[in-house]
Amino acid sequence: MFEDPNTPTFLGLSADEWHAFGYGLKDGIKVWKRTHIKYSEIDGLDESPVVKASLKEKFHYYEIGSDLPEDIILLAFVVWFAWTDLPGAMKLAGSFLGVGG
Repeated sequence: MFEDPNTPTFLGLSADEWHAFGYGLKDGIKVWKRTHIKYSEIDGLDESPVVKASLKEKFHYYEIGSDLPEDIILLAFVVWFAWTDLPGAMKLAGSFLGVGG
């Protein structure tokens, strides 16, 4: 289902998409405490009906937002490890992927 071309957007996302993404980002920022909600738990949230409807309609934006902080931390760790010890990083990647001797 395509979005109506007349839908107002900000940076390419509609209000429903921003609601879902922002709620996911809020949950994902606490990487030490996973609070990732399931689709079936949306009705039980203590949120406004507008946010609940946005989460139901654009749940994939919630998932992207909740995983983004963790992905950024992982990427930063990989870059740091590769920058400080590239041969060790390559050896670790090779053993993880089953390549090399």
